[in-house]
Amino acid sequence: MKVAIIRGNPRKSGITQKLADIFAEGARNSGASIADIDLTKINLNPCIGCFSCVSKGACILNDDMANVLESVLEADALACFTPLYFYSMSSHAKIFFDRCFPLAGGNFHSAKHAGARGIKYFAGKKFAAVSVSAGRSIEAFSGLSATWRLIAKYLGFDGISEIRRGESPYFGSLGSGSARVAKILSAFRAAGESFGQSGIIPSDICAAAEAHISRSETEFAERSKKYWALLRAGRRFGS
Repeated sequence: MKVAIIRGNPRKSGITQKLADIFAEGARNSGASIADIDLTKINLNPCIGCFSCVSKGACILNDDMANVLESVLEADALACFTPLYFYSMSSHAKIFFDRCFPLAGGNFHSAKHAGARGIKYFAGKKFAAVSVSAGRSIEAFSGLSATWRLIAKYLGFDGISEIRRGESPYFGSLGSGSARVAKILSAFRAAGESFGQSGIIPSDICAAAEAHISRSETEFAERSKKYWALLRAGRRFGS
């Protein structure tokens, strides 16, 4: 199986990067071929809504998106990683999915992937979305979760696996020496292995990857105070 990993995280020292690395390692261990695409290191311009892709069958923006789409369409499964920015995906990930608009209407044309309007380019392909937040509440992901499901539906993916990973500062402050953190990192490796094999992440692995690190909201609030103090002192953790 070929898996395209889409990274929408601007900071490479953050937890989103670490989790994506572990997931990719797991996928490779399963025997999957990986196309690792870092959206922050390529030239992608925002969609301007001109509908040239509809009227002419090609985007007027001269950047790297056509090459990215070729790589994505070659894959059997797509996994997207993004930090949670104000209850949504990062701007880099948003630009990428905005530019996927032609794929929703069958307007993307190339030598390898030519089709009529209405074609579902991702029919039969699998999709996974991993979002990372500094907060503890799963509710914070609700808007983005709905967006992921609409993206999967209208791009024609065959289902979606989702992991919502909160408490990102804990990964830096506690480190992998913490038993709870180590279990979560192991779950992300297992998620990558399963996704690399079948394009599906079982619900028990998703639950293990989402497990709370703090034992209560009170404990989380106290640790959050320490986190912000460390941040002001120049130490950086987070998503």
